[in-house]
Amino acid sequence: MNKMTRPQDIMLPTVTTGPIQGSHKIYDAPAGHQDVRVPFREIVLQPEANEPPFRVYDPSGPYTDADAKIDVEQGLVRHRAAWIAARGGVEAYDGRDVQPEDNGNVTGKALARDFPNKPKPFRGVGSAPVTQLEFARAGIVTKEMIYIAHRENLGRTEALAKCFSADLPCLLVTGGADIAKEVVLEGERAGVPILRTSVPTAAAIGKLTAVLEDRLATREIIHGVLIDILGLGVLIVGESGIGKSECALDLVVRGHRLVADDAVEVRRRSESIVIGACPERTRNHMEVRGIGLINIRDLFGVASTRASKRIELVVQLDRWDSNREYDRLGLDEPSYELMGLKVPLIRMPVATGRNLAILVEVAARNQLLRMRGINAARELVARLDARLEPAAPPAVPHSREGGDDDDDMEPGSLA
Repeated sequence: MNKMTRPQDIMLPTVTTGPIQGSHKIYDAPAGHQDVRVPFREIVLQPEANEPPFRVYDPSGPYTDADAKIDVEQGLVRHRAAWIAARGGVEAYDGRDVQPEDNGNVTGKALARDFPNKPKPFRGVGSAPVTQLEFARAGIVTKEMIYIAHRENLGRTEALAKCFSADLPCLLVTGGADIAKEVVLEGERAGVPILRTSVPTAAAIGKLTAVLEDRLATREIIHGVLIDILGLGVLIVGESGIGKSECALDLVVRGHRLVADDAVEVRRRSESIVIGACPERTRNHMEVRGIGLINIRDLFGVASTRASKRIELVVQLDRWDSNREYDRLGLDEPSYELMGLKVPLIRMPVATGRNLAILVEVAARNQLLRMRGINAARELVARLDARLEPAAPPAVPHSREGGDDDDDMEPGSLA
């Protein structure tokens, strides 16, 4: 057991202290808890790495702290004593006396040295929680929990700062997940909006990608009329006054849907899709010479218009020129370039007595068949080619020399 020794018998133990070469000790406190100082160690990397010091948790205690005063007689500072006392539900007591078995039942000089500083332990009072498990089950966050959480989140603040240092338009948290307080604080510091949605991650990415592709797509305005004919987006182009709007109006009367008149806003989405829409200010309106501006939606109902449509066919109206050769079979496949993409093109000659609306509708129906692999012109040409091919000459029977063997053959049989 411990005993009081004479001053001449005192031999003060020594401990190794001082900084560790190649690194230095720092303390970091979580936000709002400046009394919770968590030790970390920053390890200096090679200059060639061109990176900041690497931070790790430091379990070496105060012995490697250059500013710490180590007094073996007084022992280490009891940082948790103030935390425990502040929570309440405990009291300090004298504890039990040291027993011989505590020192291995030795005597004399083999006894352990007696230290003057003897702090009193704590014990629980009443039914208040005492252990960290009891506090956790009661939903109480203690200083010790904050200490451990900050230690386990090593580098989290630095990682968040690095993330928010980029030019972020916003941060989106999907699936209705909770947003950590550190994320909110760092977002406020960096001025980055933090958004949250209950939509699952995969669905949110898909929806957001579609919206961004649409909003950020390159756009240009084309002079023409865009009509939805049987689900096919048909862009009618041609010189001013040739009858594009009148043709579109006739198509609307026939039950088709107007997308845009006169000014078509075209944008490219993905690698092979061109979308046409009407500018917001002129949506649902059409200019008809002799009548003026009309509102298609008010005249024919909500089903007569739509906001946008993929352009899959271009019909170019040309004034009839008797000296020009027009495609009469439909075997050629010309194209019209829109935003760097080639769209099937039909050149439609305009002449007195021609019903453009019917012709454009038939062109759209024919294009729908072609998209399904049905090409009437090519099928007809193929049948004609098959009929015009010369018939193969009949096979000449191979005669066999011999005498009376031929007499044994039945009529019409070949040897």
